[in-house]
Amino acid sequence: MTVEKNLMCVLRGREKGEARQKIEHMLRRFNLSGMEKRRPSQLSGGQQQRVALARILLTDPSILLLDEPFSALDSYLRWQMELEVAGILETFPGTTLLVTHSRDEVRHLCATVTVLDRGQGRGVMTADSLFEKPDTLSACLLSGCKNFSRAVKLDDYTVYALDWDAKLKTRERVSAGITYVGVRAHYIIPAEGPGENVLPCQRERVVNGLFSTVVMMSTSGSGTAFSKLRVELGKESWDAISHREIQYMRIAPETLMLLRSS
Repeated sequence: MTVEKNLMCVLRGREKGEARQKIEHMLRRFNLSGMEKRRPSQLSGGQQQRVALARILLTDPSILLLDEPFSALDSYLRWQMELEVAGILETFPGTTLLVTHSRDEVRHLCATVTVLDRGQGRGVMTADSLFEKPDTLSACLLSGCKNFSRAVKLDDYTVYALDWDAKLKTRERVSAGITYVGVRAHYIIPAEGPGENVLPCQRERVVNGLFSTVVMMSTSGSGTAFSKLRVELGKESWDAISHREIQYMRIAPETLMLLRSS
């Protein structure tokens, strides 16, 4: 069927003028105007996705089930659609269940979240908690953290990070179930030399982004995949230390995340 017929099929029984008005509104809302006569084979994946969303909303549903709804969209359309869906959800009176691998979509669209780990839900938390204080390794990874190490408790406020070969002070009290620690790339900051919570590192790779520099660094740890650090610095900050053979990087106690394995 054409785009127009796809949308019309959920409005059977409605007065023709009313149905036409609703469809035109949805075509404008989802940037589909002028595509009414196109068939699925004439649409991009993103356009097909938008037709599907428009058709769903024409039914005035009580529940929305959205499974990777923006996966076929380019970055600009993804952003536009996120804004559109966020506006819809603000006034939508029913329940919405969103399945996604995108931390940005969780941050922008969700109030509460559960992390699926090996097919099991790991408890419900607020979206803010997922990013500010994840409590499991799987939640930490889903939230976008790329630096973590196996850890053992030394005392109530100290852990030993096995993969980084570092003794680290913590702001949070270390419970008996803690098996990993994590830290976000932008919280790792340069230090002048050895000291508390300071790791000696050597750069392995430098990736220059538009607004920051990402540096992959090796630690004195065990040489596992976990032993490397991904550090994200402002360009000026990296330029100031890039000449050093050894970079000393500090992880402040308040930025260290204490994690259970599950």
